[in-house]
Amino acid sequence: MIDDCQLSFPCLLVCSRFTKLLLMAIAQIFKQFGAWFPSAHQKIKAQADELGDKLKGIELDPIPPTNLLRLKQAVAELKTPLPHQELLRAQLSKAINSWSEGAECDNAMVVLASPVEAISTVFWDTLSSSEPIEGLTRQWLPWSERAKNYTIISQLEESILQPSQGERSLVVIPDLSWCFLRCVDGLQGIERLGDAIFSDRSRFWLIGCNHWTWLYLDRVCQLGNLVGVKTSIPPLSAIELKEWLTPVWETVDIQWREKSEGEEEEPQENWCCSEEKRYFEQLEDVSEGNRAIAAEAWLNSLGISPPPEEEEEEEGENQTRENPDQPWLVDRPSIPELPSLTKSDRFLLFSLILHGSISLPNLCLTLGEGESATQTQVQKLIRDGLIIRRPGNSGAAPRFAINGIYYPRLKRDLDNNKFLVGGEYKC
Repeated sequence: MIDDCQLSFPCLLVCSRFTKLLLMAIAQIFKQFGAWFPSAHQKIKAQADELGDKLKGIELDPIPPTNLLRLKQAVAELKTPLPHQELLRAQLSKAINSWSEGAECDNAMVVLASPVEAISTVFWDTLSSSEPIEGLTRQWLPWSERAKNYTIISQLEESILQPSQGERSLVVIPDLSWCFLRCVDGLQGIERLGDAIFSDRSRFWLIGCNHWTWLYLDRVCQLGNLVGVKTSIPPLSAIELKEWLTPVWETVDIQWREKSEGEEEEPQENWCCSEEKRYFEQLEDVSEGNRAIAAEAWLNSLGISPPPEEEEEEEGENQTRENPDQPWLVDRPSIPELPSLTKSDRFLLFSLILHGSISLPNLCLTLGEGESATQTQVQKLIRDGLIIRRPGNSGAAPRFAINGIYYPRLKRDLDNNKFLVGGEYKC
């Protein structure tokens, strides 16, 4: 006869092993879920954003072209938001103090920004309104765009790479993308700058760069080993976007939705009404706090109420009427969907993001393509709205850049297609 204990002991061993295996399996499931959830969350959010854009609340007629042009010019003249200026001043002061106190402390600092935000204007606005740092002369790279490739090194030598003779100075490079091209011999300017940063300890180097360019240059030139101090231009909150846009916003008489009968408006600090607060929170969301994208989305959301159907019939198909007293309204801010892109389109757009803005001859160099074929492709993407043309300075060739309003979707598309995509707001 078998004892109960003889039966129960093997059973306990089996149960113990089963329980251990079960717990290990559950732990593995949770580990896989933890790895999957962030990417799934991003995909779900992206799909929800696209669905929300398609389900916008109202259809508005566009504002008159003359008014739109005036507003675009006014937005272009806005100064860098104060939070960004304050951040740059504080970080620069901290880095220079450390450099001054220790012989082996970092003598260079890079400020990273989104590819659609002009980092050079952040530098101009901030440093031009700042008091000179005692004991430091200030040396600017006196460019406003990329030099021709064969003169980049010579112009760098003439402007900021002359021997300092021991005089302590702050060297400002507003946009590092001006100093290179992604082509054969196109990195010589970056290599020369790297040599200067390493060898000349009497200078502190302040460098502006977009995230994508920095990621690329760090991969191919290991710049991160030479520039140890990094900071990023952070996203703006809803209220910061409103404060930045206020000089232009106040010139537009926006009519918000009328409250329903019996609906009470709760007082909102910093906001004229709950509708305004909701609008800027949506603007912050779709623009990811990027002021360049937010400005475009704001302009695109402005409109006027379409006339009643009977008035449209009276005006006729070929007539338009502008009523200066007609109130302006705002639609839900949104960003447009990308048109269909080919592999060749993606390589061209990636090159534009990497270089900020670029002339057609230099774009051809980065792509290794002929000018005729590249010109045809650029014109197609201009027609699709993905590329904008900017006049060159002092009669130089025009520059081409991506249209900032498409940047969030374009970044996602290039990331999905295995391009080297820079990560904003991370150092």
